[in-house]
Amino acid sequence: MNQSRLILIFTLVLFSIGCAKDSAWEAASEGGRRAYEAGRYAEAATHYEAALQEARHFAAQDPRLVTTLENLGLVYEMLGRYQEAEPLYERVWEIRKETLGNKHPSVAIAIEKLAGVYEAQEKYADAEKLYEQSLEIQQNALGPKHPEVARTLERRAAALRNLNREAEAADIESLARSIRAEHSRQAPPK
Repeated sequence: MNQSRLILIFTLVLFSIGCAKDSAWEAASEGGRRAYEAGRYAEAATHYEAALQEARHFAAQDPRLVTTLENLGLVYEMLGRYQEAEPLYERVWEIRKETLGNKHPSVAIAIEKLAGVYEAQEKYADAEKLYEQSLEIQQNALGPKHPEVARTLERRAAALRNLNREAEAADIESLARSIRAEHSRQAPPK
């Protein structure tokens, strides 16, 4: 057998291994999605855990890895397994920063997911700091009057209330209401 033929066979074997990994990830992810949509969260977690095992072989920039981490984190949240969701969302945040830069709106979303897990664990001070960081990114990337800014302001206000910082929370809620009111006036009639 000549060398070029051996290289071709070797390449085909590697390709088929890669395809098998892809199809295993797809099957596990699809099983997780179906179970999640049916409200079978423990089953969804099992599928997404299998998908994550397959996704660990993908490059860090591969969107399937981030999608799997986010999906498993969400399922863990639904199951009240916040401590297990936390490192998944931390990894999503890290990947988003590496791939998109620190000022991208998707980074703000990743930060908010982590903040939500902190809040669920009653780590309100940590959650509030992350909401503040997410707000800074959103305001710079989307503008200070964007509806996503209003939503994050509301979440930050809730964290502040849990820290007994009522006056700050009220000011932030007022700002969120004014943003929402401005957008409702701008919305075209239906």
